[in-house]
Amino acid sequence: MKIHWRCLNKRLIKYSFYLLIIFVLWAKSAIAQNDFKNKISLQAVKKSDRTEVVVHNDTPFIITVAIRADSKNVSFSKPIPDTAVYRPHTETNALSFHVKDKSKSWNYQFNYSWEMGAVGARYDLGYRYHLPYQDGTSHRVIQGFNGKLSHNKENRYAVDFQMPVGTPVYSARDGVVIKTEESNTIGGPSKRYEKYSNYVVIQHADGTQAEYHHLKKNGVLVKLGDHVQKNQRIALSGDTGFSTGPHLHFSVSHLTAWDKGETIPVIFRSQSGTIREPEVGKSYVAF
Repeated sequence: MKIHWRCLNKRLIKYSFYLLIIFVLWAKSAIAQNDFKNKISLQAVKKSDRTEVVVHNDTPFIITVAIRADSKNVSFSKPIPDTAVYRPHTETNALSFHVKDKSKSWNYQFNYSWEMGAVGARYDLGYRYHLPYQDGTSHRVIQGFNGKLSHNKENRYAVDFQMPVGTPVYSARDGVVIKTEESNTIGGPSKRYEKYSNYVVIQHADGTQAEYHHLKKNGVLVKLGDHVQKNQRIALSGDTGFSTGPHLHFSVSHLTAWDKGETIPVIFRSQSGTIREPEVGKSYVAF
């Protein structure tokens, strides 16, 4: 989401006691869910000696906001551009500014954009995730870390579990639902099917997010904004998207830079103990 505002030269409005601020909003293509587009905003709050820029995050998830500005004869309280992380349901004074010399002309123009997640956030590599299926059941790993078919580059730490269509999928960690898709009906062993995957994406408290892919049509059992608990039923598995057969694709990722993420190695708990690197061909019992 981006926004612009501009203040006119103060000498042109010397008979007014107010700053003229123009807001223009437009959707950011990277954000697929329109449900939250009006829940993130910037507000200019005029004080006697400065103007404060307040970030409103009325969503249930963590966001990273980048603020940029073009200005003349204006001083900012921190270096611009500024990138910072904002927690859910918060109002935060991001920065402030003032006119350096009021006898001269001045102007400013801001824009901001935002991403779900926390750019550069620290995360716990020792966290033990629940296997993404029901306790007491087991599923065979058909592609693990660094899998040759599709688990490479930024997706190298994903795991594929073989599952019959309609198998209940369970959350691996507490979090909030930030993206879903369940309208697709097709899949196949080609990358041209990638855009047809049904999925659930859940953001965790540290800003990382888990992705559950290849779900069946109408197989999502949670809603956007729902808070889910570890080991909660969230979906039904399927065979949509880039898939060589019915299975569940699971991964956890974090933002490494603006609009760029990569998966991280995860540790699972199982009935037989801790799993640090799932082995292809082996089945694990959820516990």
